[in-house]
Amino acid sequence: MKRLLLAVCFVFLIPFLSFADEVDKGLPADTPSRIKESVRQVIDLGVEPNAVIKMTQSMIADGFSEQQIITGHELLIKAKKQNLAEEPIINKLHEGIAKNVGAEDILQAMEKVRARYDLANTYTQNLKTDEAQARVMAKQMAECMAAGMDKGSMNKITEMLQQKTKNSSKDEALKLNEKTLETARTMARSGVDSKDIVDVMSSAFKRNYNAGEMEKLGNTFTAQSRGSSSASALARAYSDAIRNGAPPDKLVSYSPSMLPPEGGFTGGGSPPPAGGIARGAPPPAGGRTPPPGGSGISAGTSGAQISPASAPPGGAPGGERK
Repeated sequence: MKRLLLAVCFVFLIPFLSFADEVDKGLPADTPSRIKESVRQVIDLGVEPNAVIKMTQSMIADGFSEQQIITGHELLIKAKKQNLAEEPIINKLHEGIAKNVGAEDILQAMEKVRARYDLANTYTQNLKTDEAQARVMAKQMAECMAAGMDKGSMNKITEMLQQKTKNSSKDEALKLNEKTLETARTMARSGVDSKDIVDVMSSAFKRNYNAGEMEKLGNTFTAQSRGSSSASALARAYSDAIRNGAPPDKLVSYSPSMLPPEGGFTGGGSPPPAGGIARGAPPPAGGRTPPPGGSGISAGTSGAQISPASAPPGGAPGGERK
């Protein structure tokens, strides 16, 4: 009986001994025991061991103090206990180190990422979704805010989604939630003002855009914004066009030059299918007329051909604002 108990204890100790060896092998020999213990606490909560060890190695190599390293671990512990994704927080650390940012500034940036995901997680609680999809949407919302969308605007979009999907099936709600947030993120990364993003989403909801139409809206905006001198002006033109009944496959016919200073389209209606302004109406301010049947982009438009999905304003491609 005694031998059996010893055997059982040994079986349960094997994972611990292996894990302890992994931490000891992965970190420099002179790593303080307090840091090693902190690493073990993070891994015990379920964070991928290699990710934690690599993160700690990077902090040690970059000259983080013992307390700063432990603070970084505590951010992961807090995120894990809040059921938040830890990968974006770890990625922010590596991004900061790669850019030679100071340790304290990196820790502050990591906390901002955690806070964004915490807020986004709160927003998803009122939406019709499952746990896996909620994590996807929380990521989309956090990325919207990282790209510059303010909290109030993010909340308005969430409220509109909640209202729009309350009588929808779960599958329909999931699809509309995902495609709406995907399009909002695309616009935010292109530099569109938060208010203009909300206006576009509001116009689309009032015209009962479904998930497929919302996806087309985002794809059309992505393609057209590359040749636009102002992503926000393009978004305002889209919003006005949608309010006047334009379906998503006709939005490519619209451009900021078609939007008069006072707002709506000349004559109070939507342009004909070819993309021109209503017959007999004066040209928009500036005297430019849209090319017949063309993309609606002014011939004088210039600007860098930057993909909004890969190069958000104010940072490196794919990066987040701190």
